[in-house]
Order: sequence, then structure tokens, then C-alpha cells
Amino acid sequence: MSYSESHQYSNGNLIICRGDKCKVASTGEKFTDEVEKNLICPKCNHKQTAEGHDHCIQNTPGIKYACCGHGIKNQAYISFEDGSVQRFETTEALHNFLKNTSL
Repeated sequence: MSYSESHQYSNGNLIICRGDKCKVASTGEKFTDEVEKNLICPKCNHKQTAEGHDHCIQNTPGIKYACCGHGIKNQAYISFEDGSVQRFETTEALHNFLKNTSL
């Protein structure tokens, strides 16, 4: 049986999957829940928080969930508590928005 290859990201790290087998592209390590908890973001050099939040935008008031994008173009977004979503081209654009907006 032949599986097609798919790509995803976890905390800014490329994950390559074939069928149900996934690995971290940079290390070749099998991608597991434990490995995911310990992945270092290539943008800010931090792990996710114990709650699974991005280190650089953790516990921001008014936000239901968000992703800083980890330096990957067009991956950053904020989902607000009112249900609206805003997407950002860069991690820096998201950080600037948060710095210049009172939520």
C-alpha cells in the first residue's frame, strides 16, 4: 500500500506524515504527544506553555484561541471571544496588532 505524504506544522516545526506515521522533519523523530509538548518554536525559541498556548501570546485577554504563526507566512491568527477571527501575514504583524490594540 502506498501513502501520499502530507505536511503540517506544530509550534513552527514541519511535521511530515505518511499515512498515520508522522515525524519531525528537522530531526526525523517520531511525532508523539510528548515530542509535541517539547518542540521549540524556531521564531521565539520557547516551548508552548503547560496549557498548550504559544509562549509569546499566552493568556491574552479577549482571545479565545490564537496562533502566533511561529514565523511561517500566513499562519498567524486570533479567534476572539465574540467569534470573529483575524488573520495575519506575519508573526510580527500579530504582535504589532496586540501591542497597539486594547482588547
